[in-house]
Amino acid sequence: MEGKEKIEDLKEQILLVPNRKMLLLVKFNLWAYYIGDKLFVRDSTKIKRFFTETIGEKPVYLDTNMVKRSERNMKNYLFQKGYFDGTVDSKVKTILKRSWVTYTVNPGEPYVIKKVVFNGSSQILDMVANEHAKNCLIKPGDKADYEKLEAERERVVTTFRNHGFYYFNRAFIRMQMDTGGHNKGVNLNINIANPGGLRNERPQTIHRVIVVMDFQQIFGRKDTVKFKGIQYVFNGYNIKPNIINRSIKLRAGENFSQSDLEATYNRLIGLGLFSIVNIRIMPYKTDTVNKLMAIIVLKPISRHVYIWEPQLITTDKYNLNSDDNNGRNYGFANSFILNNKNVFGNAEDFNIKFRVAAETQFNGAGNVTVLGVNSDKIGNFESNLTFELLYPKLLGLIRIDTSRKLQQNRTSINLTFLAESNTNYSRTSIPLNLTYQTLRVTPNKQSFYFFWSPIQLSFNKATIKEEFLNRLTNPADRLRLERTFRDYIIPSHKFAVVYNNKQQSQRNYWNIRYNIFELSGNLVELWKIITDKDTGKEKTIFGLPYFQYFRTDIDIVHYTILTKTKALVLRCNVGVGKPYGNSYILPFEKQFFVGGSNSLRAWRPRILGPGESPNDGTSQIDKTGDMLIVTNAEYRFAIAPRLLDGAFFLDAGNIWQITKSSTPVTKFKSTFYKQLAFNTGIGLRLDLSFFMIRFDWGIPLHDPSETGDKWVIGSVGEKRWILDRTVLNVAVGYPF
Repeated sequence: MEGKEKIEDLKEQILLVPNRKMLLLVKFNLWAYYIGDKLFVRDSTKIKRFFTETIGEKPVYLDTNMVKRSERNMKNYLFQKGYFDGTVDSKVKTILKRSWVTYTVNPGEPYVIKKVVFNGSSQILDMVANEHAKNCLIKPGDKADYEKLEAERERVVTTFRNHGFYYFNRAFIRMQMDTGGHNKGVNLNINIANPGGLRNERPQTIHRVIVVMDFQQIFGRKDTVKFKGIQYVFNGYNIKPNIINRSIKLRAGENFSQSDLEATYNRLIGLGLFSIVNIRIMPYKTDTVNKLMAIIVLKPISRHVYIWEPQLITTDKYNLNSDDNNGRNYGFANSFILNNKNVFGNAEDFNIKFRVAAETQFNGAGNVTVLGVNSDKIGNFESNLTFELLYPKLLGLIRIDTSRKLQQNRTSINLTFLAESNTNYSRTSIPLNLTYQTLRVTPNKQSFYFFWSPIQLSFNKATIKEEFLNRLTNPADRLRLERTFRDYIIPSHKFAVVYNNKQQSQRNYWNIRYNIFELSGNLVELWKIITDKDTGKEKTIFGLPYFQYFRTDIDIVHYTILTKTKALVLRCNVGVGKPYGNSYILPFEKQFFVGGSNSLRAWRPRILGPGESPNDGTSQIDKTGDMLIVTNAEYRFAIAPRLLDGAFFLDAGNIWQITKSSTPVTKFKSTFYKQLAFNTGIGLRLDLSFFMIRFDWGIPLHDPSETGDKWVIGSVGEKRWILDRTVLNVAVGYPF
C-alpha cells in the first residue's frame, strides 16, 4: 500500500477503535461519559444524555468477533484496491485489563490492467462506446482498483447520455476481469448490453420544449408565446422570454444531452428569480421511441423583499489615533434593505440598502473616550446608502456570456454614498463599481469564480481637525495623514479569481482567493485627461489628485480532513502594493494591516508593525504597510459533536513598507523572518445551526515591536502578564 491517504482508508475498516478524543492531553469525552453514567441514576434525564451521548464517548471493550470482522473488512478493502492476494492477521495482547490489537497486513503484489476492450451488443452501442474509448479513465498499467472501475462506469453512462441516449443507465454496463494466465495481469472487458426495448439502443431527440410559470393567473390569462423554438406559458408573469431562453440549453431538434439538462437547471436557478425549478423529460406523445418532450416548470419567488436588520456593535477600535490599545467600540446600527426582483422584466436584481451606525469607546475605567480624549459625545457616526443593479448576464461580452462552459454570469453596477464623522475628522466617499462575475466548473469538479472590475471609481473627501494633527508627536505620522486623508480620486480596475476543489476531493482540498492585480491611475495617464492645478507636482483629474498604484494579494487555504471530527487547516496570506507615478503612498483603505480575529489573534487590529516599529503606547496612528505576510495553522476537533468544537492554533506574520521613504525598522529586507510575530492559542466554537460563535484566546510568543527580549512568552510568570498581553477574540464563523 502506498500513500498516507490509502493507509488512513485501511484504518477505517477497523471496527474496534480506542478512545482517542482528547482535550489538553486528557480524554475529556471518556471522562464525561463516566460522569454521566455514574452520577445520574435516571436514564431519562436530559443531563445524563448530555454527558453520555452529546459530550461523552463510550469506552471501547475488546470483542474478538469484532477483531475478526475488522480483518475481513481490511482484506476486502485490499481486494477492491487491486491486491487480490492480500492477507490480514491479528494478535491481541492484554495487560492489566488493557488490550492492544496488532494487525499485520501483507498486501502482496497488485494486479494491473493489461488491456481494456469495449464491446457493444448492437452496432450503434458498439460504435459510440469505442468512439469515446480514448477518454477511458483506466489505462494499461493501472492497478485493478474498483474505485476506478466505478468511476469509469459513471463516465460511460455520462458519455452515452450526453450523446442522446436518454434511457441509458448503469444496468447497460457489465465489467468482466480476466486474470487467468496473465501473471498478475487483468484483461478488462466492458460490455455494453441492451437490457430490453427498442428505444434503449438508439439516441433520442428533443422534439418540444415547454416553459410554464407556476404563477397566479391574471383574469385567466395564460400569455402563451413561442420564442426561438420554445413555447412559454407565462400565466401573467412579466418577464421577457429572451432572458429565460438564453438559460435553456435543451433545444428542439437536437439530441438529448445530460450536460445540457444540468446546465439548464443551474442557469435557471442562478437567475435568482425562482424558488423551484422542475424539469421533466418524457416521451413525446406521438413518437415514444425516438422523441422526447421537455417541460420546465418555474415557480417565481416574491418580487419585493424588505429586510430590517437591527445590530449591536462591539468591535476592536478602528481609529486614526490610538492611545489605549485595549479599548473597544460599542454601539448600534440599523440596516434597511429593499430587494426588487425582475425590476425591468429582464431578470435584474435591484437592491437599495441604507445603513446607519453610531459607536463610542470605553476605556478600562469605564469612561467614554474618543480617540484618547474624554468625551460624552458619540465617538463615531457612519451612514451609507447603496444602490446595486445585478444583471444575469455579462453585458457587452456576448461571446463570453454565451459560452457553455460558464455558469452564473453576472454584471453588477454598484453606487454607494458613504459619510463618516467623529470628533477629530470627517470623511465622505462615493465609490462606483462595474463588475463582471462568472463561474467555471471543470469536468473534474474544480470551481473557478472569476471577477473583473473594469471600472472602479471612488471620489473621496476628508477633513482632519487641526487640534488632532497637533497632538501627533511624530512628523512622519502627520505628513502621512495629510497625504492620505484629503480630497482625492481612485480610478482603478481589478481582476480576481477564487479556486475551490472541495467537490473533487472531500478529504484534501484547497480554497484560493487570488486578487491577481489592481491597477489605479494608468488609464488616466493613457487618455491624457489631466490638468495641472495648484497642487504642486501632483496631477489632477476633475480638479482632484488621483492615486496611482499596483496591488496584488493571494490567500491560500488547505483543508485536511483527518477524521469525521478532526481537521487540520493551513493558511498563507501574502500581499504587496506599490505606489508610483502620481502617488507616494497607497490609499489608506488599500494598505495592509495585521491583527484581529482572522489574522494574528494575540494582537488587536492595526497595532503591530510595520517591521520592528515599537509600540510605546503613546498617541499614534493605526499601523499599516505596503506588504503583508501572514500564515496560520489550526487543528480543529469536536468536543460535543454538532454543538461545541475546539481548536489549537498558531499564527505568524507582519507587515512592512517598501517605499523609498521607509525607515530601516519598517522596510522589508532579507532578514524579514526575524521580524515575524508569533502567537499560539486555543479556541471554542459554539454551533447554533444557523451561525457559529467563535471564541479564540490568543497568546503572544514573539513580538517584534519589543525593544528588549522579543520572545515575550518568557515573561509569562510576571504579574498581570496574562491579563495585559493576551487577547480574547469573539467572532462569527471560522477565521478561514
